[in-house]
Order: sequence, then C-alpha cells, then structure tokens
Amino acid sequence: MTKELRREFKRRARKSVFSHYFMLLFICIVAAVFGSEQVVVNPLSRMESITKTESQSNNVIHSYSWTDVAGALIEDRMEETEENVDNSIDQYVENSDNVGSFGRSRGVLASVVNNLSSGKLYVMVALALHSVTKSKIASSILIILGALLIYLLIEVLVKNVFGVILRRMLYETSTYEKVPLNHALSILGSGNWVNVALGITLKQLYLFFWGFTIIGYFIKTEAYFMVDFILAENPSIKPREAIKLSRRMMYGHKWESFKYTLSYIGWILLGAATIGISDIFYGIPYRYMGLAEYAKYIRQCAFENHVEGVEVLNDDLLFNKAPQSALNAAYADTLEQKQWIEENKIELKGIQKFFVDYLGVWIGSTKDKNQYQKVENKAYSLTYNQMIVEGLAYPYRLNSMFEAHKSSDSISFLRAYSIWSLLAMFLTFSFVGWLWEVIITLISSGHFANRGMLHGPWLPIYGEGLILIILVGAYFRKKPVVEFIVATTLCGILEYYTAYYMWTHYHKMWWDYHGYFLNLHGRICAEGLLVFGIGGMLIVYLVAPVLDTIISRINTKILIPILVVLAVLFTGDYIYSQIHPNEGKGVTDTGAVVEVIDYS
Repeated sequence: MTKELRREFKRRARKSVFSHYFMLLFICIVAAVFGSEQVVVNPLSRMESITKTESQSNNVIHSYSWTDVAGALIEDRMEETEENVDNSIDQYVENSDNVGSFGRSRGVLASVVNNLSSGKLYVMVALALHSVTKSKIASSILIILGALLIYLLIEVLVKNVFGVILRRMLYETSTYEKVPLNHALSILGSGNWVNVALGITLKQLYLFFWGFTIIGYFIKTEAYFMVDFILAENPSIKPREAIKLSRRMMYGHKWESFKYTLSYIGWILLGAATIGISDIFYGIPYRYMGLAEYAKYIRQCAFENHVEGVEVLNDDLLFNKAPQSALNAAYADTLEQKQWIEENKIELKGIQKFFVDYLGVWIGSTKDKNQYQKVENKAYSLTYNQMIVEGLAYPYRLNSMFEAHKSSDSISFLRAYSIWSLLAMFLTFSFVGWLWEVIITLISSGHFANRGMLHGPWLPIYGEGLILIILVGAYFRKKPVVEFIVATTLCGILEYYTAYYMWTHYHKMWWDYHGYFLNLHGRICAEGLLVFGIGGMLIVYLVAPVLDTIISRINTKILIPILVVLAVLFTGDYIYSQIHPNEGKGVTDTGAVVEVIDYS
C-alpha cells in the first residue's frame, strides 16, 4: 500500500465523519463505554475514577464487592458485613449536602446509588440465597457463579457483538448518505446474534493463548484484523471459518496493517494529552472510519487475488449501490403509496401552515384535519423506504438475510390538535395529576391531602406541562431523541420556575427535592426530570393521540358547553387561590428537615 493510497483512505474517512458526524459520534462513544474497542481514555473508566474519588471524600466506612460478600458468607461474618454496609449507607446520607446538587438521602436514585456504592445489593442477594439453600458454601458459589455468568453474558452477547455492529455501520457510512440508527439492529434481524458473539469470543480466546508467546500475540492481532469486518458483512459465517478467512486475507498485509494503524499515533497521543476530549469529539470516529476504509481495501485485494473462501463475502450492497431498477422492483409498494399521497394531500398555507408545522395546532374543519393526518402519517411511514428507493440508504429488502427490516405501519402521533381538544386535555391532565399526587400522599402518609395551590381537584402544572410538550415539541416529533430532550428541558424549566414563583410570592414550598440525587435548589431533581422526560414521550407518541381520538368522537354540541363550564370554574379557582392559596399538612408541609434558603 502506497503512501498516496493511505492518504486517500484518511481523506475518505474525514469526509464520512463530517457527513455522518453525530451518528458516528454516538455509536463510537457507546462502543468505547461498552469496552468494545480499545481507546486511550475510556469514558467508563473516568466515571469509575470519579465515583472512587467521591467515595474517598465522603469517608465511606465500607464498600463491599461481590467477592467480599461471598468471603464474608463463608467466614460467617454476614451480620458484621450487613451492619458495616448499613453504616456506610447512613454515612452517605449524613454526608449528603441537603442543599447541594448531589443529594444522597431521599429518592429512588439516591437509594440505588447508595445500595450500589456500599455493596448492599450483594448482601441482600447473599442473604436471600442463604435462606433458600441453607448452606454458606453453596450460597457463596452461587453468588460467584451468578456474577461470572452476568459478566460473561454482557461480555459475549453485548460488548463483542457491538464491535461487529459498529463495523457494519462504518461500512454503510462509507457508501450511503443516510444511515438510520435502527440499522444497528440488523444483526439481530438476521437471527445471527449468537453466532457473531461466538465468533468474536473464539477470536479473543485464540489471542489469549497466543498472548503467552508475546510476539505471536501481536502477529495474530493483525492476522485476525478482518474477523469483525467479515462477520459484519455476513453474520452467518461460522466462527472458525471467519478466523481462517481473515488469516488468508491478511497474508502479506500484516506489517502493512500495523504501520497503517500506527499512522494514527498523533491522534492517539492527542487523545491522551486532552484526557480523551479530542478522542470523544473527533479522534475515535476518524480512526474507526479509517480502519473501515482499510478493511474495504483488504477485501478488494482478496477478490483480486482469488483468496480461498472469499466468495462468502457476498454483500456487495455494502460497497456499491443497487441499480435503480432493482430498487424500484423491491420497493414497488412505496411508489404506489407515494402516488396516493400526492393525490390526496392537503396543501396548507399562511397562518394555518405555521400553526400545524410548528405548534401542532389545527385551524379549520374536522374533516380536513382527519384527511391531513391520514396523509401525513402515511408519508412519514414511507420516509425510510423512500430514502432507499432514492439510493440514499442500504436496501435491506434486497438481502434475504435481513427479513426483519420492514417499512413501519401508519403512525398516529403526527397530528394537529384543535383548540377544544387542547383545552380538554389540559383539564384532564390537571385532574389526573391532582389525583396522582393525592394517591401518593395517601399511601405514603396515610391521610388525605388536597395537593396543589388551588382548591379544586386540579394541578395545572400537569396540564401546562402536557400542552407545552405538545406545542413546543410538535416540530421535533419525527426525532424521538430530540423530543425527549425537549420534553425534559421544558418540564424542568416549568417546574423550577413554578417553585421559584410560589416561594418568592408565598414563602412556602409546595414540593421539595432537597436530599434527592442531583437536585437544584430543591426545586427540580434528576429523578423527577427523568420521569417527566419519559412521561413526555408517552404524551407525544401515545397519550395525546389517544385522548385526541376519543375527544374528536364527542359531539361538539355536548363537548363545548362542558369545557366552557369547567374552564370558568378553573379560572375562578385560580383567581381566588392567588389571594387565598390552598395550604396545610401534606400541601405546603413536605415533611423534609432542610435548611431553607432563599435562592432568589
């Protein structure tokens, strides 16, 4: 391989990185965190280091691993171990800064973090096993075997396979303009997940034994370079055949491969010097794409030299786009449905188009609204297949191995909501939110509390959150990840501002998150934001569409008068509560013992 060819590989790699930056960044970082790939600075290792530093700063008494617990069980020290673990948790809580961000005294997340940090989870498992087996030795063996089994399952079925998934995505990235993230499930769709896992595991076993020869390890590392790429192209190849084929393909290329990998030494050193920052944002995707370009070159050389067994690498669609005639034939239904959409779509103009596109609000007749929704949902479901017909994405229908990749059915979340539907959902969710908090308070404290600042059975913050998510998130509905971020951010801002407003005006707290893990001034916390984000996704993609469908079936002559009456009652309650807010036990008295600080 000439120096010019090596530069060409890197030029193509840079081009692919810039054209697919965020997708490559995501899958490469996931690979690094999983440990599927060797990197200079692993984000997961950094997290573990930070956790250990935090533990030391908090003067933790004991932190037990599963091996410690197994040993304590055999030596009959479980009572002492359990007591030490409980003391550790108590110290986490005592050292928790109740007005700080990293609260460790309250909430589900705090409980999970404390149990994992102290080893409480291992102690609970050990005690449960001992109560069943009635044998300390048997319980210890089961703990060790269980931990090893979980480790091996993660190592073999997740980490190993993800490395192959990464390489298939890299191949697609070098050929196609669009590579949807759902293509990461292609190996699962092929039914060869276990075969791929066994193939990489066998390669690792070979390298482990070759490691005793030291020099042989480095030679075989280059000899097995193509194993992952071979399985990425054809996941059904038997493990030993993939290893043999890689050895034959790399014959005469091992030193060349070593020098090519070494040519990225500058980026590797830069990654180490920047504590992984340059690796995260550019170095890792760039190096991986460069290796994929080199693997394509090795594959091409193998075909030119008629290497034995190379014919099993038969997925030419990863490297060359299919003829238009083949795409049209395989996706004929896409063309037919596209024509139907063109004939039935409703053109929106002016203010109506703005409201629908950016707020998801419909202004016009119900008949036109239903027709518009039907066409839009059909169009969205065909977006993926349309990309393929245009030659922008890998055509899975042309590869019989991947039967799981089908076009999705009609999706009902793409809709525009009428004003009356939004009002009905606001009132409904305000009531549901009130009912939810009343039930939670009743279960936790044993008494009824009329939750919220208002006197009626409604908590408007829930209804406001729903409407905000629908309106502001309407533009991002086709991008679920962005939608989740938007929903979480909106709910966090709304909850924080509402708590701030009520504190500055009434000097009382209607909720308090002090002591919760990752809280901000006790007004919002990570646990709540996570629930809000998940809830927001459910609202956008399930709850709101279902409610809208139900509401749209109610006769407007009945619906509108009911909504007007409820809106008047709500407005009256809201105005009255500004002067005489609802207060009392379980409402403004949260029961938390904290130092109250005016953060305004």
